Amino acid sequence: MRKRITGRKFSRSSKSRRALLRALVVSLVNEGKITTTLAKAKEVVRVADKLFATAKKGDLSARRRILSKLANKRKVVDRIFELASKIDKKSGFVRFLAIPPRKGDNSPMAQVEIIGWFKAEDKKAKSEKEEKKDIKKLEKKNLKKEA
Repeated sequence: MRKRITGRKFSRSSKSRRALLRALVVSLVNEGKITTTLAKAKEVVRVADKLFATAKKGDLSARRRILSKLANKRKVVDRIFELASKIDKKSGFVRFLAIPPRKGDNSPMAQVEIIGWFKAEDKKAKSEKEEKKDIKKLEKKNLKKEA
């Protein structure tokens, strides 16, 4: 009889399973996108989404709760809070996309990504490019005025 037990075991003990998910979430937050097996991707999405939803609250208890889940990775927690504040959603912060299977053992693979990550990074890159273009335009105008 099914007993409402959630989560996957991954043929690991609870400590190593927790460490695996913690490491995957930390690398997801640092990189913005990771590639892993489909089963691990589904579990990472579930865990990471809960962390982002908790971070969306923005209070001290939320910060402490996330710190307890990520084993005192303060920089990662700061990054989670930063990303959660930029994303205008209540849920669905992380998604996975199925990709072709791995060649060696043909296991199903997936790519996990934070949805708002690339928009925030693109805005920074665009603003820097726009600043460089503006500087070049001003330099050209100054050269024309001098000539």
